[in-house]
Amino acid sequence: MVRDSTDKMFKEAGEMLQMAVYEEMLRKSKLGQYAIIEQNGKTCRILASEIIKNMHNQEKEGHA
Repeated sequence: MVRDSTDKMFKEAGEMLQMAVYEEMLRKSKLGQYAIIEQNGKTCRILASEIIKNMHNQEKEGHA
């Protein structure tokens, strides 16, 4: 019982964090700003709009 509620809590927390990051990327893309991410083991500076495009492409492919 406790495990089920803990699992649910962690799942909801993860979803909320994903939503917060997505909203920040939207805000940055509207301002034409960059974000610093790790890609293929290297630190990269990428336009936030490109990150959003990649996120949408991953959702379409089912890798979200």
